[in-house]
Order: sequence, then C-alpha cells, then structure tokens
Amino acid sequence: MCKIQRYSCADFSGGRLAYYKRGLSWEDFKKGYLEFLKKPETQAKISLLIDMTKTQIVTVLCVEDNPEFCHRKLLLEEIQRLDPNIKVIIF
Repeated sequence: MCKIQRYSCADFSGGRLAYYKRGLSWEDFKKGYLEFLKKPETQAKISLLIDMTKTQIVTVLCVEDNPEFCHRKLLLEEIQRLDPNIKVIIF
C-alpha cells in the first residue's frame, strides 16, 4: 500500500508565494526564500521530504508555469544539495 503524504506549499513558502503579485523582484524573493530554507524548522521539513524519497517517488508541484522562477526549483536544489544522491527532474 502506498502512503501519500501531503504538504501544502505554505509549508515551504515561508509566506512568500506569488512574489510577482506583491511587487517583489525575483532576486529579492529568491534571497528571502533561500534564507527561509535555512531555518531549522524548514530544514526539519526538508529532511522529512528527503526521508520520503528513500521509499517512494516524491512529486513537487506548483502553479508557476516556468520553473526557472518558482520556489519549487529552489526547494529542489536545496534538497539535492543536502542529498546529492536524490534524482531531481525539474520541468
């Protein structure tokens, strides 16, 4: 049986979703989001995602149509930095 674990984007967004709708530049958003990813409570959630990849396929979705300017890409890059053995496909 496959266990499905759901996290909302709010778990990993730090309240910084839709940066473009709030007048933030991508660079300002990226800087703040990367700082958010380094917080201990966020690192704990990232560790849970990493653990999940050991037993199942994990998919990270977002409404942004271009992953180049999306928090999911930054999150996945952080996951891969922490565990280079994880296969990450961004599209």
